[in-house]
Amino acid sequence: MTPAPEGKLRVEGNLTIHGITKPVVLEAAFLGSGPGLDGVTRAGSRARRRWTQGFRNLWNKTLDKGGTLLGDEVQIMLQIEGVLPKPGEDGAKAETKKADKAEKKEAATVKK
Repeated sequence: MTPAPEGKLRVEGNLTIHGITKPVVLEAAFLGSGPGLDGVTRAGSRARRRWTQGFRNLWNKTLDKGGTLLGDEVQIMLQIEGVLPKPGEDGAKAETKKADKAEKKEAATVKK
């Protein structure tokens, strides 16, 4: 991810659909950041891209009455949330603690 004009982010990578890989570039919008309900800093971004060419003939099915099941358009939409670990905690430990806490809460709810 790299900065782009007008406060956007440029996301570059490869998209593989049914064995066909193409390089893609998405422009993501930064939605903001701040403390979540648990006090942990979170940041969000969103990206959307639509292609009408380049992924044709990936897979399709001809319908009995004519036409095809899928169109020629491919659309990708991403909604991303990043979580900043608490000071002194690495990301993996923070996620493990969060998952453990959620499992304990779910187990307590099931017992009731």
